[in-house]
Amino acid sequence: MKTAKEKTGAKSRTAGEPAKVTIGAHEPLVVGISTDFERASAAGVFDENGWDVPGATVSWTVSTSDSAYPATVRESGPLTCIVSGSGGPAEGHVYTVRLTATSSTHPHLSGQGEYEVKTLDIGGPDPEIKIEPASPPHGSTYNMYDSLTLKVKVTGIPAEEGSDYQVKYTSSTGPSYGTGTVFPDYPVSTTANPRQPGEVTVGAVLMRNGSEVTRTNITYTVVGEPKDSSATPKKQQK
Repeated sequence: MKTAKEKTGAKSRTAGEPAKVTIGAHEPLVVGISTDFERASAAGVFDENGWDVPGATVSWTVSTSDSAYPATVRESGPLTCIVSGSGGPAEGHVYTVRLTATSSTHPHLSGQGEYEVKTLDIGGPDPEIKIEPASPPHGSTYNMYDSLTLKVKVTGIPAEEGSDYQVKYTSSTGPSYGTGTVFPDYPVSTTANPRQPGEVTVGAVLMRNGSEVTRTNITYTVVGEPKDSSATPKKQQK
């Protein structure tokens, strides 16, 4: 049976010589949070030739910049970690999550630690996503034969995520008014053609990839009398 050295062609190392060890691919650590970092995970521990390191232990530590609130490892395991900050990170704070791999049996990890470091530059809490009526003003009155433009304003969506969102307009008195594409911080509009008098409520639903995020209503009043064709004078026959 071939040994790991024969399989990989790994060179022998002297005691204490650094080894290149990879702690496997991490899920992204999320920024813009209030108190807790999202869970990060490592797929495994591998040596410089891509072989699993048997019996390896992964431990986690966290350090912060001078201005940041203290943070600790609140929960950890062989492949996962949750880091908690006591006061919540703020803009300009830097958190460094360090993973240490050790193994009592693997020659490259015996008595030493190998590290991968993930640095988080915190940009502050995520803004609240809102959808608000922009036009027409609440309680406006329109003639039933007019056309009007419905607008809502969406705020709080990062520009790079704008294509994930749509606004769907629905009416309590009729069919859907259609769907508009979201442009962050700009009005999203559609056209309505009211044909019946009375109060009309149009719901504007903010969707992300088909799932509802939040909604608002636009309410206006339609006035006017239906045209009566029987009231048109008829020509007298000769």
